[in-house]
Amino acid sequence: MADLELNLVFGGHPGKFQPIFDGKVKPEGITLKPSRMNIDQLFWHIPAKDDIDVAELSLTGTIWGKQHGKRWTALPVFPGWVFGCHTETLVRRDA
Repeated sequence: MADLELNLVFGGHPGKFQPIFDGKVKPEGITLKPSRMNIDQLFWHIPAKDDIDVAELSLTGTIWGKQHGKRWTALPVFPGWVFGCHTETLVRRDA
C-alpha cells in the first residue's frame, strides 16, 4: 500500500521541526511534503484556498471553517508556543 501524501506547512521558520524538513523524522505510512509560509499569510491562505493538508490555524479560523462547511479536524497542538509559567519559572535558591 502506498504512503499517504500530506502537504505540511509551517508558519515561519521550522526551528525545532527541521528534522521533518531534512527527512530525518518520517511518520510510518505517511509521506510529508513540508514547506514554509509566513504565519499571517498562512492564516489567510488556508480558508481561502483549502489546499493544505496539515498546518497551524488560529482558533478563530478553525471556528470560521466549521461554520462554512469546511471538513477540518482540529488537534489541540501548540508547537510554537512557549508557556512561560512552565518553562521560565525562576525561584531564588534561598527562598
